[in-house]
Amino acid sequence: MPGRILIIDKIATNRIVLKVKLASARYDVTVCSQSDEAVDVIRATMPHLVIAGANSLTPAVTDCIIESRGSAGRLTMPVIAITKDRGTDARAVLLGAGADEVLERPVAEVTLLARVRSLLRARAASSDLRPHEDTSFALGFAEKPEGFAPAPRVVLLAPPTRQSARLSRHLGRAGFRPAAIVDPMNAFLDGSLTADVYVIDAQHAWSVAEDSAVFGLISDLRSRPESRHAAILLVAAETAADIRSMAFDLGADDVVDFDAGAEELRLRLGSLARQVTAMSGLRETMRSGLEAAVHDHLTGLHNRRYAMPRLSRMLKATHDAPEISQVGVMVIDIDYFKRINDRYGHGVGDRVLVEIASRLQSCLRPADLIARIGGEEFLVALSHTGKSDALETAERLRQVVESHEIRCGSDRIQVTLSIGVAVSALTESGEDASAILRRADRALFGAKSRGRNKVNLSSPAAA
Repeated sequence: MPGRILIIDKIATNRIVLKVKLASARYDVTVCSQSDEAVDVIRATMPHLVIAGANSLTPAVTDCIIESRGSAGRLTMPVIAITKDRGTDARAVLLGAGADEVLERPVAEVTLLARVRSLLRARAASSDLRPHEDTSFALGFAEKPEGFAPAPRVVLLAPPTRQSARLSRHLGRAGFRPAAIVDPMNAFLDGSLTADVYVIDAQHAWSVAEDSAVFGLISDLRSRPESRHAAILLVAAETAADIRSMAFDLGADDVVDFDAGAEELRLRLGSLARQVTAMSGLRETMRSGLEAAVHDHLTGLHNRRYAMPRLSRMLKATHDAPEISQVGVMVIDIDYFKRINDRYGHGVGDRVLVEIASRLQSCLRPADLIARIGGEEFLVALSHTGKSDALETAERLRQVVESHEIRCGSDRIQVTLSIGVAVSALTESGEDASAILRRADRALFGAKSRGRNKVNLSSPAAA
């Protein structure tokens, strides 16, 4: 996985050793010895990940990293701190200062590279859900401000032993009492086990092939719909370097020593919980943004961006079975709509558009396509509809609008529609969406030429 990595360390030997290890894994590595130099590099190149000796994480460097992360928050520039101090208290201090991971010297190469891959993967997943700022606002993807975050749901997957009970109490002291303690062998029997964070107790075996059981459980969590977006924290023995590296590569988000203190657990679990919440918000923002991108904001109908590909799919289905299937297409225009805007104002004009959209939609089948494709212009496409049914439906739509005035305060506005109708050709070659839309548009012009408030059928497509 390519990436730009910045190494900050005052000791030349440490810088050289880390650079060799990372460069051999094909990372683009920059090294700095002084905090001022590191600040300039961060601002100029925006590295994907920072690895810093504990003594090199000065306030100036930390503030620069926070500034560079901006409103996007954590994991836009993850930080690995490397320390010679051993013990959970030393790790907690660095985690509290903003590090995403703390590794103790000497660092096993396999563990270092696995953790780098894990953090870069998480960063990439976050970046994929964050469009460019200008695009975000244009498409309605702007992130919502952070609000109150409920306590995360934590499930401890552990064998029923005294050690797992101790770990549960330890989690409680860290402020994350598990919602459930579940034997991993029975974790997914009913498919209802959901959590924000899964804590896997891997310090003791629960099967004969303990490594395979741990790895299989992580893979299972990542593959299931109910747990694939949750965070996974593995509790492992301090010496289990191979398990740690494989766990990261299989999808674990963090690995902690079995002797970690309450403060370290609190910081790691809190970070994971915030990460899960942030990613969930990004996915929801992306989903709602995509919805907004294909809908008309005023009427709630689909827009042209959605309608044309959908019409193409409908027509393709007729090409596969032309002897039994046709598509009826209508282009509908509100007559004299400019007069309504000029006389009553654009606010009333908007209300008329919303009311017309609602009436048209109420007269159509759920499978039919209706979209607003212009200012006062609508597109309707009816699957499995021949000429007579298309004309009958168009006439019904025209009458529904004409027969009911629209009330706007004390005013009652009479609205009529002109409708052009085209029906797909009964040939295997068929025609594309643009061609049938042009035919319907010409038919609409004919309806207006005949005095408006009319339905007009286009001439058949050329064979």
